[in-house]
Amino acid sequence: MLDSVSLLKGQGQHVDVALFDVQVAYNGYRAQDYLDSGVVLPIVTSRSHGFRADYSFHFQVPKRLGNSHPNIVPYNSFPTSDGYIIIAVGNDSQFRSCCEVLGIPAIGSDERFKTNPLRVKNRIELTKLIGEITQTKSTTHWVGVLSDNGNVPHSPINTIDKVFEDDQVRPPLFSSSSPRAEQTLLRKVKAREMVVNVPHALLPETGVKVIANPLKLSATPITYGASAAQRRIPTLGSDTRDVLRSVLAFEDAAIDELISKKIIS
Repeated sequence: MLDSVSLLKGQGQHVDVALFDVQVAYNGYRAQDYLDSGVVLPIVTSRSHGFRADYSFHFQVPKRLGNSHPNIVPYNSFPTSDGYIIIAVGNDSQFRSCCEVLGIPAIGSDERFKTNPLRVKNRIELTKLIGEITQTKSTTHWVGVLSDNGNVPHSPINTIDKVFEDDQVRPPLFSSSSPRAEQTLLRKVKAREMVVNVPHALLPETGVKVIANPLKLSATPITYGASAAQRRIPTLGSDTRDVLRSVLAFEDAAIDELISKKIIS
């Protein structure tokens, strides 16, 4: 891993990244809300020579809110007639636009919801109102009208099959006589190529579909079995002989004996 110091001075450094530290940092604003909630309370103790005041911090433990945001409303997942959609309204202008798109413009000017602090205060009522509207139509419908508006952040909550139909993913081509497979062959190229075919000894014609590496390297792009020198997907036991030779210095005769006795395969 290189940083600015490495690039400018030609020097490297040790990068210490602990899994636990990452998890703590990943709590993000929820953890920060907890730290910001600290209240200093005096603790008065009696001593023989008089009273002494000490202090302690008391923090508010964040409550579980599911998919909703503790500080922004509406910022949540909402039911549709066939799934769910996330609507993430970041400011008052977006809220009014959202209400227009949902067909409830009066809610956008309702005194209970005019500002974000009021919407946070009245979270339950507003979430219920929006959910009653979104569940009347499909996810595709709401994604379409919200996308046409362009001012309301949103996203469908995809099932796994929908993930691989997304334009950011390219499903691999495979041979089959089914109509669905033929449609897949004609599917347009996807942008990020997050599914690739890797050669496999047992499936020489089609290979195996695998999730691609999410890292896209400009100078040293990741390749997937494009040549014999590259690592293939091993079959069960395919490397046993090589490992016994190189690591344990077994002769072929000794390896054959182990195989004949079914100690290894």
